[in-house]
Amino acid sequence: MEPEDNLNSPTSILVVESEKISLDILSAVLKRKYPEVTIHSARDGRAGLECFRAHLPDIVITEIRMPKMGGVQMVAEMRAILPGTKFMVVTGDSERIECQESVGKGFEFDCYIVKPVAFEALFAAIERCCGEIAKPC
Repeated sequence: MEPEDNLNSPTSILVVESEKISLDILSAVLKRKYPEVTIHSARDGRAGLECFRAHLPDIVITEIRMPKMGGVQMVAEMRAILPGTKFMVVTGDSERIECQESVGKGFEFDCYIVKPVAFEALFAAIERCCGEIAKPC
């Protein structure tokens, strides 16, 4: 997909979360809140990267610790493919230090949300990202 084609396409979000119930809930909440947005999902970093390559989403919501490929490596590879993608990290307190230590080592994110997820904070972050990429949510 050419970059200008992506600007005219509907907004899309990829959610990468290893816990099935968390992934299902988060995907369902996002579909309900943003019915015009395309929601993709994956249960590990490697599947997330494959889904990213297939769909080139505008926003990626991910955790850090996942099987098969961690979030830090996954995000670095995604940024190499499509640098303008917005990345949101959903993290527990124990992962926050790992996330902060990764900044400056090739891992950058646009915001992070601490678990348990406060949906209003998540929605505000998504809307901010949509504004930055000039696409409706």
